[in-house]
Amino acid sequence: MLAPCVRASPIVASLLIYYNVHLQNPTNHQEPKVPMDTLYNKTLILLDQCDTSIQDIAEQSKLPYDWLVSVKYRRIQAPSVDRVQKLYEHLSGKKLPV
Repeated sequence: MLAPCVRASPIVASLLIYYNVHLQNPTNHQEPKVPMDTLYNKTLILLDQCDTSIQDIAEQSKLPYDWLVSVKYRRIQAPSVDRVQKLYEHLSGKKLPV
């Protein structure tokens, strides 16, 4: 583990998070406890199917990298609707009508 004052690159940080979440405790992965037809779940599906790196998504969408990693690995159960909408619109290429 890195010392608290050492900042890892985004790629290293993603690998550390993946290792901690999936390899050390594979049962730790939790699906969101919300109905499947929500904007959040549709966005998670798009994120899972996307071949673009989290780093690139963060840069292109202007969303925080750490937040995107937390969403991808389901560590946030109820993220901000504004951020989810922004991510959905970025991944789907469609604006949501309000």
